[in-house]
Amino acid sequence: MKERVKNNMKAKCARNEQGGSKIYALVGIVGLFLLGHAAWNYVPAAYQIESFRSEIHNTILQVSASPHGTNEPLSDKLKKRLRIVANENGVPANALIEVSEAGNKLKAHVRYTRQIDLLPFGFYRYQYQFDNTTME
Repeated sequence: MKERVKNNMKAKCARNEQGGSKIYALVGIVGLFLLGHAAWNYVPAAYQIESFRSEIHNTILQVSASPHGTNEPLSDKLKKRLRIVANENGVPANALIEVSEAGNKLKAHVRYTRQIDLLPFGFYRYQYQFDNTTME
């Protein structure tokens, strides 16, 4: 009799536990979807940001190596070129671009904030702070 009650209790517990693996699988799939969505949005943005950082350095080198025959100061030339490069790399129009000239050296400081949607439907937007100073 006691064994029969134990077996009956085990059967009730087993029935209550059914479907648990389906829920864990669903949670896992949703988690993978959210992770994939975040990577899908973050990786291209991070690539653009690093590409822009490299372009800043290249632009400074190009402007400093260009002939200085015009009346336009190098700092103005550099600022115009950096604005063009910023537009090509998806930098917001309100980005702060400061250029200064000290002797033979050019210094560029660029700062902006870019929003990256990590969760679908805009539930979480990551504020990427770009702040770079390059001197050549």
